[in-house]
Amino acid sequence: MLTTWGTCLRAYPATEWQIIEDKLLSKGREEPNLSRFIRHVVSGITECSLDKQSRLLIPTSLRSEVGIDKEVTLTGMLEFIEIWDKRAWLTEYDLARKNLEQYNDSLANIGIL
Repeated sequence: MLTTWGTCLRAYPATEWQIIEDKLLSKGREEPNLSRFIRHVVSGITECSLDKQSRLLIPTSLRSEVGIDKEVTLTGMLEFIEIWDKRAWLTEYDLARKNLEQYNDSLANIGIL
């Protein structure tokens, strides 16, 4: 399952996407201001298939929405994969790298530091 998410695409296994849908159905309506987010993300969800060479076929509309041109970067995010335009990814990566210290408290809170 593939959808836009900010400046990248997110690819979910169907089982993980179902968990998100269930949460949005059960809890999403309780949160003010989530209707627009739900509309955006859910309206763009696409079940994508693989071609004969096992490549993911991303619809042009989704590629255009997040500015994916030619080169892409895939980032594993544990339960989903992000698909970025390479230039956008390099910008995002650089921002994260320059600010690594800001994550120390959160990492300590979950027992990683």
